[in-house]
This record gives sequence, structure tokens and C-alpha cells, in this order.
Amino acid sequence: MSVVNITCTKCAEKIQFNIDKQKGEVFCPYCGNRMDMEAALRLIADETQKTLRETSSNDIVDSELYNLYTLARRSKETNNIENAKKYYDMILLKDVNNWEPNFYSVYYQAMLCKLGGIVQAAIDVKNNVIVVGKMIATMYGTDKETINADIEYVVSEITRKLVEITNMFHGASFQHFCDCIGGPVDYAPVYSELCTQCSLIMYDWAVTIETYWGDKYGEYIALAYSTGIEYHKKMATKLLYQEDFEKQKQLILANAAIVQKYNPSYQIGNFKKDDNDPNKGGCYIATAVYGSYDCPEVWTLRRYRDYALYYSWYGKVFVKCYYAISPTLVKWFGNTEWFKCLWTILLNRIVAKLNMKGYDRTPYNDRKF
Repeated sequence: MSVVNITCTKCAEKIQFNIDKQKGEVFCPYCGNRMDMEAALRLIADETQKTLRETSSNDIVDSELYNLYTLARRSKETNNIENAKKYYDMILLKDVNNWEPNFYSVYYQAMLCKLGGIVQAAIDVKNNVIVVGKMIATMYGTDKETINADIEYVVSEITRKLVEITNMFHGASFQHFCDCIGGPVDYAPVYSELCTQCSLIMYDWAVTIETYWGDKYGEYIALAYSTGIEYHKKMATKLLYQEDFEKQKQLILANAAIVQKYNPSYQIGNFKKDDNDPNKGGCYIATAVYGSYDCPEVWTLRRYRDYALYYSWYGKVFVKCYYAISPTLVKWFGNTEWFKCLWTILLNRIVAKLNMKGYDRTPYNDRKF
């Protein structure tokens, strides 16, 4: 018996229709509408074709998505960044609510960034982390009581990828920072900002894991926090003023305590402001000339720096330029006789004038700002 359902053309209700037995016309029991056999058969044919088209279309989409995911993941596994980005961008247009294309489209865009856009790339990754975390929670739930294998796999993968990309960001930025020391361009602020963004990427991801799944994936929370701490330390040690350094140090220690909650053996290690920081001093040329950072001439110069130069805009510019250039000069010429002779004459005159103005020659500890 061939029974099919057709849609009433008047009230849109479904009507059962026996092709073998139905004679004359089709009657709708809901609205009383009547259709002759020819119209009913045409309606059956039209609805059948529509169903076939929709089914075929869905199969094609599913097949295309499957193939794209296969190609994207294969490119990811072989570290083919260009192809991975291309395929994940294509997937994102068809599967917009899935965490995977949303994460990797931004991730691989950042991997392909130029040095001039590295900070913005880090910011893009940071902003994307929270969005992706919410999508994962929507897809898999927020059970804080039991371990979910699917969630653990995703959390593990994203944590590992964030560690990799922040390491890449920092490696490229640090190398350029070293290349620029003593050069015409001061890259230190960019390097410091990059370290800040790398630390925020890892901190935001750690907080995301904690927010949605509690402490069930503590291993990855600890890894995210501890990785962020390393970049946070690098940023903090470049700060100009000791007061700012101390504030950042307290934040770092607070995050270290969270790591130790999940990994009791974790040790943050000692860290302090760079000795070559302008606020700390160094007085590279004077130290090279007089042979010590702690001697009457250098004490005089350090007092002048802390109590005069730091209090004017042009003095600060001079100090900044001095500490950008002098390390390279000392490295190249510090052991040559002509360099020491030239600077000894100049510095002796400056020190004598400063002593006459009241700057003391007694032992001195650098002022903290």
C-alpha cells in the first residue's frame, strides 16, 4: 500500500494520501479543501523533488566540510601555515559556531604576521581566546565536577598552541630588540608591550579554563599561568621606576601562588629590574673610565643624574639617549687607551664643576623613583 503525506494547499496541514486506493479527489479533514487527483499527484511530485534537493544539498555541504576539515588538520599537523589558514578561513564561512575554525583562523593569521604587526597580532590572539572559550563551553557544557575527555583534549590543544605562538612572538621580538640596542631606533617599548600582551594571552586563557570548568583541568591552568609569568617578568624588569616594578612583582607573585596550587613544586625564581635600566644607572662610560661604579667621581655623576637630569624633559631625553648608546660604545672602545684618555679629560671637568655646585663625592645609593 503506497501511503504518502502531502501538504494541503489551503491550511498547510499534512494529509495522508493512498496512491493505490484514492479515487476522484483528495479531501482535507482539517479545512475541507478538495483537490482533484491530477493536482494531488503534481503536489506529491513537487514535494518529493524538493525533499531530494534539500537532502542532496545537505549531503554536499557535509561532504565539503568534512573534506575541508581533513585538509585543514592535515596542514596543521605538517605545519603548513599558509594552507592551514586558507582552509580554516573557508571552514569558518560554513561552520561559524565551531570553536576550531574560529581559533585557528586568528591563530594562523597571527603566525603569518610581519614584525611591524607583531603586537597587534598578539592583541588579536588575546581577544580571541575569551571568545573561543565561550564557544567551547557552549558546545561541550560547563561541568565542573567531572573530567570530560573532549573538553580536556580541546583545552590541552589550545594551551599548547598558545604556548607555541607566544614563544614565536617573543623570540622574534627579542631578537629585534637586541639588534636595535645602540641603534637609531629604540625598540624597547615595543618589546615591553609585546611581553605584556603575551602574558595576557596566557593569563586570559587560564582564567577562561577556571571560569567554565573550575579546577578540573589544573594542569593546563598551571601551564598557562606559569608561561604568562615568564613574559610578565620580562616586561616588569624593563620598567623605568622601581615603584612600578614592585607593583608588577606583587601581581606576578599572586599568579605564582595560583600555579603552586596546581603544581606545588613550581618555583618562580628570583628576578629584579635590569641592571642596565636607566633608573638603575650603570654609568657605562664613567665606570669604564674610572674602573668602578662605586668611586667618588661616579657617585657625583649619579647624584647629578638623579637630582637634576631626571627633573627636566631634556634631561630625561639625554639620559635615555646615553643609556641607549653608551653600552655599545663601551663594548667597542672601552678597553682602548684613546677612549679612556678622551673621556677622562671630559668627565674630570664635569665632575669638578658639579662638586663646586655642591654635588657630593661621598658614597651614594641610586635613588628609587
